[in-house]
Amino acid sequence: MDLLWKKTRTDVDYIFTNNQQRCIAYYDGKLYIPRISTAGTFVVVNAANGEKIAQRTVKSFNSEWNMMSVAISDDGQIMFGSSLIATSGLTINVSDRDNGGLKETQSFSMSNFGRCDYFSYYGDFNTEEGGYVLALSNTSRKVAKIPVSNGIFGTPTFLNNSAIPTGLSTKTLALNDSELYLQTSTTVPQRHMFTNGNLIEEFGGVSPVEDPEGTSGMAVFSLKGRKYMVTPASKLGSIDFFDITNGLNVAEKVAQPTADIGTTANTAYTVGICAYADLDTAYVYVLVPNNGLVAYKVHIASTDIQNTTVNNTMILKTDLGARVELNQAALIQVYSINGALVYQKKAYGTVVIPLNQGAYLICVDGQPNKFVK
Repeated sequence: MDLLWKKTRTDVDYIFTNNQQRCIAYYDGKLYIPRISTAGTFVVVNAANGEKIAQRTVKSFNSEWNMMSVAISDDGQIMFGSSLIATSGLTINVSDRDNGGLKETQSFSMSNFGRCDYFSYYGDFNTEEGGYVLALSNTSRKVAKIPVSNGIFGTPTFLNNSAIPTGLSTKTLALNDSELYLQTSTTVPQRHMFTNGNLIEEFGGVSPVEDPEGTSGMAVFSLKGRKYMVTPASKLGSIDFFDITNGLNVAEKVAQPTADIGTTANTAYTVGICAYADLDTAYVYVLVPNNGLVAYKVHIASTDIQNTTVNNTMILKTDLGARVELNQAALIQVYSINGALVYQKKAYGTVVIPLNQGAYLICVDGQPNKFVK
């Protein structure tokens, strides 16, 4: 793991104090950072070097909390919002990555849900298959799932489960139906079922720092057939790397914590973290409120796992069949030797495909790959 670049608030004009920047998102070589302000602005940063590309405006808001959180769908739709520090409801402001502006505002009334400062997005926004806005309540042990199809928001549904954590600065991250990661400032990430909120697993003997004062933030990426999670090691930008390929409960720490970014107090209970991976390199970006932004390059030269690499995708043989690791959204189609379609799904992250013994053709966005179980 190498330091790629680092920008402190004295280096650039886009880092602000007073906890005004707490969230970050990556898409197509760029980083998007909203500023919590009634001016309704966000900055676009070149992920390769940390230089500012542009500052864009969504609109002027009555409440600065409209710009607290940012999320980007797999098909590139950017959105901002939060519960506006209210004890119920969620406001989503849909914008444009390239031009700014406000396309629409959706405000959802969610009685007895509780406050949620941050939300994430799972799947597409502007396709028929669509996706979901996901938000974890601070207090009610609920996760809100707001469906979106063809750019149209549906009615919120809720995962209500006693195993769902509570706390400040809650975070959600979904990769597939069995990988919904939930985290609060004082609860390290847990893996839950996307369909019902049931707890699947927690960290075991090797675990992220449990900060009694609270710091949330996480990213998950797949690289060379392995799966990794990044979490805060401190409030000031030090991060930990874990190999979670075999599960959180047997996670392995694979690197020493990085250095802090700065020394100015971070009282926002969170650190913004996002990641991107290509064939053999991953990039991790860490935003520390009041201090700066840093990028790391993670490179794995070799692996002991036999696999097939196709267009940023790993296809692995398992006891059950195939496991496909996707670094971006893709359509997976599996055909039998006779040409029959036996599996089809558009997905992102880890996809497990049960298969009987035999020969198959696994197509990822139309690219065929021979597979034998």
